[in-house]
Amino acid sequence: MPSSFKTAPLRRPAAPLPSGARGAAPSKASLSEGSGELMIGPVNDAEPAGPIRAPLTNHPSVGTGSAAGGKFLILFGLPFLAAGLFASLAGLGLSELEGNQAPPWVVLCFGLTFAVVGAGMIWVGARSMFRERRLKRSLADYAAEPWLFDGWDPQFARDLLAGVLQPFAVTIFLALFLGPFNYFVFAKSAPLFVKGMILLFDLALLASLGHAFYRLGRRVKYRDGRLRYRELPLLATRPMSLTLRMPQALRGRFERLEVVLRGAEQLWEQSGDAKSLMTYETYRDARTFSGQELEGELTLEYTLPEGAQGTVLHGDTVRFYELEITAETPGIDYRALYLLPIYR
Repeated sequence: MPSSFKTAPLRRPAAPLPSGARGAAPSKASLSEGSGELMIGPVNDAEPAGPIRAPLTNHPSVGTGSAAGGKFLILFGLPFLAAGLFASLAGLGLSELEGNQAPPWVVLCFGLTFAVVGAGMIWVGARSMFRERRLKRSLADYAAEPWLFDGWDPQFARDLLAGVLQPFAVTIFLALFLGPFNYFVFAKSAPLFVKGMILLFDLALLASLGHAFYRLGRRVKYRDGRLRYRELPLLATRPMSLTLRMPQALRGRFERLEVVLRGAEQLWEQSGDAKSLMTYETYRDARTFSGQELEGELTLEYTLPEGAQGTVLHGDTVRFYELEITAETPGIDYRALYLLPIYR
């Protein structure tokens, strides 16, 4: 299946061909119909590796980023937290809310929504400020070996998609937020178009719940998959070797396995009056393998182009490398996104 991150059309400068998988069949080339792009691959097909800059959507946050705005988030979150706690107490019957005619559960939902938003802003602001101070105190001691400060596992890469709590937390928050609106719109008199808008949001809530259970099912089904590197760190100036231990539920149940080594950077960009976290793909090496030629493990070897940047997980611009692996299977498809400790 295609990579789940959408990118703009890519324009790549000439670059050396990617090294193949260990023990793979000799490389072959073919011209994809209608694309005019030469596809060269070690087993089946692969895109030519090279530097690019294309935006990625729906990418999880990586690294610590900058502490800029941490104090503002704390100050902005305090009134939300205070209002939320007061309304929550009223919803629980522990305090009075003058003039309130809504049922207690509606008041409680409003209160919890405000309290969660306020607490979240305070937590993010305080955490970013704490990390910034820790960086200033400790990073100089690890300047020659930053991977020690970043806390990598000595053998196995971390799957950014393994967590299942976040999608459920988002779903619970949406339910708390939409509960009062549903009460006022459907229990009281409201225009038809307003009811239609709330119904659309309710469908989004159901989609969020479905996505959360899908993530949980994928985690349970492919829980034994691992990606191992032979040394820590992986150096951008030397050939690198990675070994994928395929999950038991994946073996013999797919036709094509797509593997993308990606270099990326993440930063906050101003868009009008708001800031948004943007992720850009800066390097891409895509390969496709046949399921008939793979068994329990797949060893991948990579050589990055000269001048490739190393991992930087702190600051205004975070730079990192990841290995995205996807395959279509019966039921829940396989997808993993491994963060790699590639430094210079």
